[in-house]
Amino acid sequence: MTPSVPSISADELFSGSEGREKAVEMFRENGFLRIAGIYSKQDVGEMKAEMERLVAEMDPASLPKSVFVASGDVKKVSPAIRLLSVLLPNFSTSQTSTSSTA
Repeated sequence: MTPSVPSISADELFSGSEGREKAVEMFRENGFLRIAGIYSKQDVGEMKAEMERLVAEMDPASLPKSVFVASGDVKKVSPAIRLLSVLLPNFSTSQTSTSSTA
């Protein structure tokens, strides 16, 4: 069973100082704030379509690389690629080039 994620509605958040105070307290307790209803389903659909378009046009080799350590190996992977692989499950990270150094 998936645990519930605490959230505040957009209406409640923007209704006055009590909503803002509740939002601040939720953020302090959880380290994040989920605002339910901040975007319409149409807005989300448009953002997703634009993200998919950007990914389709992207050249992974042209993205800047950053170095991180995983299991003792140093690998170069773009932070944008890591983010996209989480946000878009159909995005293939095999398109990216990774290299190890000793």
